[in-house]
Amino acid sequence: MKLHLEKLKDFDAYYKPIEDYHEKTFVGGTVSILCWVTIILLSSLRCYEFFTTKEVTQTIFVDSSRSPKLWINLDIIVHRISCDYIALDAMDSSGEQHLHIDHNIFKRRLDSGGKPIEEPKKEVHDVQPFTSSQFNTSHTIRHLSFAKDKVVGNTDLPLNPLDGSVSTASEGATMFKYYIKIVPTIMVDALNNMFLTNQFSVTKHEKVMESMHGGSGMPGIFFSYDISALMVKIVAKNVPITHLITDLCSIIGGVWVFAMFVDSVFYRSSKLLNKIELGKAS
Repeated sequence: MKLHLEKLKDFDAYYKPIEDYHEKTFVGGTVSILCWVTIILLSSLRCYEFFTTKEVTQTIFVDSSRSPKLWINLDIIVHRISCDYIALDAMDSSGEQHLHIDHNIFKRRLDSGGKPIEEPKKEVHDVQPFTSSQFNTSHTIRHLSFAKDKVVGNTDLPLNPLDGSVSTASEGATMFKYYIKIVPTIMVDALNNMFLTNQFSVTKHEKVMESMHGGSGMPGIFFSYDISALMVKIVAKNVPITHLITDLCSIIGGVWVFAMFVDSVFYRSSKLLNKIELGKAS
């Protein structure tokens, strides 16, 4: 049995030099310290990245399940116009108009500091008492999204680009128009929870109207949107632990081999310089 175990030495790929032939140098010590510092730093960064980020994949396909209705979440502050003169109108892609929409639409009066002074309520509007200079459409969009499922507190999912945006009218009777491109989206988080939502991009234009009731348009805040025929599926998942182990082995092995190469270059160079000084170099 002992003889068979002794034969295992023939398969040893890691040679052990005799300890009497070991030579420690200043350069070798410096390279060794830098090697371990680099290994610890890179390994720590890789571990931090592994535990704080998710692997996200995206696929695009034709949306064959388009719903005839679009859920819109809107929270907007109009700073200079009374609630009595604000209303919401909508027009769908077929051209059908829906005027003075009031279902699930609530208005709330705010003071000059933006604090509520009344409970939310529903009411219709009349802009006749206002002149062009008085109809100031400055506003803040606190939130705008196009989804019934409200996705909250998930950093893997994109934000709504208009949230928190402020638009100030430099003159009275200004028209603000937002052109929005909506992309239906299915999102699956790391816990395998599925959300049906919509991403969107937006372009904003503003125009000062010469007359509030003139032929060139009417002051107000307009959202024009178009729904894409394509759907995006975003899947966020945890990276397998085997990926971390493989990366750590690569970091340790790669840095260690590179450090050995640097140390070898400096060592051989110093030996060659010594031979040159002694006149023994061939």
